[in-house]
Amino acid sequence: MWIICSGMIRSGSTWQYMVASHLAEQYMGGLRFGYFDADVIEQAKREAIHNVPFVFKIHSMDRRLGCLLDRGEAIGIYSYRDIRDVAVSSMKKWSLSLPNLLEDGRLQYAIEADRFWKAQKRTLVQRYDLIFNDPIRAVAQIAQHLGLTVSETACNELSTRYSLKRIRERCRSLETSLKARGIDIQRKNPVDIRDTFSELHWDHIQNGKNDRWRYELSLAQQQFISEQFKDWLVDNRYPLI
Repeated sequence: MWIICSGMIRSGSTWQYMVASHLAEQYMGGLRFGYFDADVIEQAKREAIHNVPFVFKIHSMDRRLGCLLDRGEAIGIYSYRDIRDVAVSSMKKWSLSLPNLLEDGRLQYAIEADRFWKAQKRTLVQRYDLIFNDPIRAVAQIAQHLGLTVSETACNELSTRYSLKRIRERCRSLETSLKARGIDIQRKNPVDIRDTFSELHWDHIQNGKNDRWRYELSLAQQQFISEQFKDWLVDNRYPLI
């Protein structure tokens, strides 16, 4: 079985991947395969000879994976977030201005991928607000989606293990390790300097808060993005300005 963690960018999908991987490894004899690329599917096909669960992380749409979900050969785990907070987090993460972020199509693609993944069968959809505000419940939902019976105590322990504080510590440790090895973290491609076990980058975590757009975007920027993505915001019950 394939476990596909396909969340929207900057929406807690790495947290979902870490939790799902931990559960799959501890309770299902599973393996984590990290971030999806073109070679992963063929590699998994070659190695999936014992029906072992494989956990992947992906942000893009991929109809091959959609077919696996249709055939019951995979289950999906998806996260999404207010697109305005995605914009703020992306601007900071990749040092982009709002015009550049909109020009490169990253936000529009995130919306298209959101519609794709939410339409897939056998897919758990979690809102960032839940992951941030009630991680114990979010862990329990993932465990149940994987067909596991996990105690409340175990869910609590997992939520602590993968808390914002602990993840920040992991990121700081990665940053220290990279600098000790003489790697210029400001110039190196973040994909090349990630922790391949957790899929965290050294600068993965900012402040993690909701509604950052309200105080980090100007009123004009807020109005512009809200108008650009009005239909999606309304459909997903996010308040307009």
